[in-house]
Amino acid sequence: MALINCPECGKQVSDSAKMCPHCGYELFDYKLRNVKKPPQYAPQPKKKKNGCLLAFLISVIILFIPFVVANDDSSDDANTVSNQEQVTSSGTIPLKYKILKSDKIDVPLKTQVALTIVLTDEATKINKQSISKLLSNLYNEIKNRTGFKYHTHPTNVYVWAFTTKDKANAGMGQWVGMISGVGTAPEPDLKISDIQLNSLSLKPVEKFGLSEKTRLAIWHKAIRVEDRAQEETDAKYPTDKKGITQSYLMKSYDYRDKLEIKYEKELVREYRITKAILDSICYEAGEKGWAYPSMHLFD
Repeated sequence: MALINCPECGKQVSDSAKMCPHCGYELFDYKLRNVKKPPQYAPQPKKKKNGCLLAFLISVIILFIPFVVANDDSSDDANTVSNQEQVTSSGTIPLKYKILKSDKIDVPLKTQVALTIVLTDEATKINKQSISKLLSNLYNEIKNRTGFKYHTHPTNVYVWAFTTKDKANAGMGQWVGMISGVGTAPEPDLKISDIQLNSLSLKPVEKFGLSEKTRLAIWHKAIRVEDRAQEETDAKYPTDKKGITQSYLMKSYDYRDKLEIKYEKELVREYRITKAILDSICYEAGEKGWAYPSMHLFD
């Protein structure tokens, strides 16, 4: 999956995303305005998702997109929040957490601060109220910071909270809560993911004669099927050359689809399951909020 930079917050997101998972910017219209026509203006058919990935996306309902936190030049800055202290100007924070990364972009257009944290408290203490209070406290603390070059206070603030480091490392926007404020908006936008919140109370179960750990491994391999097929297709049918035609593009898409089917069949044989069971596992992954394969963003 290719990554592009969101024109609003600057974070990296999937080129297939309809909106930025970090700031909510509508990417569809932006990409239409900035799309580059291929050589000879050859029309490009839409790429098909493999069955497993499609099942996962449907089960989640809202598409979460891979993101990579922007590089920061302020890791030692005085504006960085301490991960040890659980106190803000608003009082004691109800949930324990650890900071994975704190970033700053200070330019004439905006002064942006982005904070990524993982909750380390007991699962029984993590609920909508405690998450909302934590995020609001952190947001207000960041919003009141000073000492920037171009603006008195941050103009853009983003805080993402994850239940595990694995989900943060996945880069798929699997946060349990996020809060953001852009420009002169009177109130920040706070969101809670019911899927990720509910995942804290789920116990591993056996299905189809497979442990949940094995089903997770199957799902991760199924996700990599699409990437492997695309990489091999790009090597055989490169699209960065001149003279690309409609026929050439169709051959590349057909080739990729055949590879996906081939590798998916290999996966089914490896675990002695059916295609229906594979699809069910992928759907389960979305319902339960399983962590996507790691991109090692915070390791």
